[in-house]
Amino acid sequence: KSLREAVPGLSQVVAAVAINVRPATLSAWENGRSIPRLPLEDWCKLADLYGVSLEELRLAVQQTSIQQQGQG
Repeated sequence: KSLREAVPGLSQVVAAVAINVRPATLSAWENGRSIPRLPLEDWCKLADLYGVSLEELRLAVQQTSIQQQGQG
């Protein structure tokens, strides 16, 4: 979520449409309720949208998952 929010004007809807998922799905990923299962092409699209490397995106997803597990 913080990666997306760091990009001015990039909403959940815009990011979701770019990778052909529902905004609710993207929200679940951002909040650690589920883990993205995407083809590499879509991971690359997200990384480009967020202006980060694939590794930075992977680490953000991993960190969100760890935080959610700690709350559960």
